[in-house]
Amino acid sequence: MIQIDVRVTKPYTPFPPPQPLSKIDKELESGEYFAKEAERRQKKSEKHQVKLDKNTEVSLQRKKEKREKEFIPPIEKQSNLKQKPTTTIDDTSKLIKNVKKKLKRLQAD
Repeated sequence: MIQIDVRVTKPYTPFPPPQPLSKIDKELESGEYFAKEAERRQKKSEKHQVKLDKNTEVSLQRKKEKREKEFIPPIEKQSNLKQKPTTTIDDTSKLIKNVKKKLKRLQAD
């Protein structure tokens, strides 16, 4: 099959998009333009303090996670050695009989 590329044309707009607001325009809208210098500094320092608090919380949490990661025990590999079979009552009775037989043989010799 032959694929045909279809181009979708955008509608023609005779006017350019509106320009973004300048720094002064934003300050006029928020009322900061008429604020006193001390108020501006105070507001700026509050924003900075909030940012610092957030960064310290994140860094403390990372340090805590790193410390906790050290306390997680490593996964131990299972050894390939076979475990000794546990002796049951029947096995012990057989062992006792065998020992008695060997003692009799040794005493007879």
